[in-house]
Amino acid sequence: NSFCTLLRPPLLAAMSGKDHFRKCWAQQPVYSGGPVAAIVPEGAAAKAAGAPGLLAMAFGCTLNLMRASDGATVASFDSPLEEDVLLHVAGTGRYPEAAAAAALAEGDDDAPAAGPSTTDAADATGESGPSPAEVICGSVAFSTESRQIFALRVTLDTYTDKYSLTVVKSWTAAQHAIACLRFSPDGAHLASGATDGGLRVWDVHHHHVTHNYRGKGGIVTFVAFAAGGHLMAAGTVEGYVSIIDFETKAVIASSRASNSAFEAASFLPDDSLACIGRDRRVAVFEPRTLKERKAIVLRDHVASAAFATAE
Repeated sequence: NSFCTLLRPPLLAAMSGKDHFRKCWAQQPVYSGGPVAAIVPEGAAAKAAGAPGLLAMAFGCTLNLMRASDGATVASFDSPLEEDVLLHVAGTGRYPEAAAAAALAEGDDDAPAAGPSTTDAADATGESGPSPAEVICGSVAFSTESRQIFALRVTLDTYTDKYSLTVVKSWTAAQHAIACLRFSPDGAHLASGATDGGLRVWDVHHHHVTHNYRGKGGIVTFVAFAAGGHLMAAGTVEGYVSIIDFETKAVIASSRASNSAFEAASFLPDDSLACIGRDRRVAVFEPRTLKERKAIVLRDHVASAAFATAE
């Protein structure tokens, strides 16, 4: 059994002790062994409905949607592929306006058959699109052992205050296992890094590849987007980092920035890239040259990391 605790950090912190965080809630066990993704609804309708922040957690073949404020499970989704374990999860609180309007008006008639999506609401009506009472809170995607990717829409029924997860698209992403997933800031694209070093970006709602890139350094360990979506970065297990112009698809900079694998990265407001690796270093790089601007060495080994930036 694993133990998962949600922590409320200060705006900027490098955690080296236990006194930097204040606990919000804890639950044991919390679907042990699976990845976690955050969904903070940003659409106007979702904000007007008071939709709270959510956490998507994988456990075996099941994706569970939890309310971040208290850890309550509000919806679950079972992979349609029998015994196909979920490996990676990505979430976003943004949903493209055109796709949302189409879903609300007509439903996703071209969506593939999905596994059961369960909530505390009454039995499903069989309609694939949201009802007028529902608002779209964002998207969640997950990859599986069989190299499948599923993209799901997260909706909230404002009449019953119940959530549902509906498959938008599913596809085979690569010939090799998926190593990481990340939504673009606008929620329209999903980037997937593979164990063979390949990086692909998919248009989630029209289902086609928009970017296809292969760099040095083996397994892609992270993908990150700048806040405006104009830059994309990828890092590998051998310490290589590449910065890509998302619009032109040109590689702006690429170099071996570390001798250790990178665990996580995030673009800062000035487009510089903050990375943390297995060598216990938090380094900030210039976006156009990948020149190291500054670095902090932590006292303990880092198994995983996430960055938060404040405007």
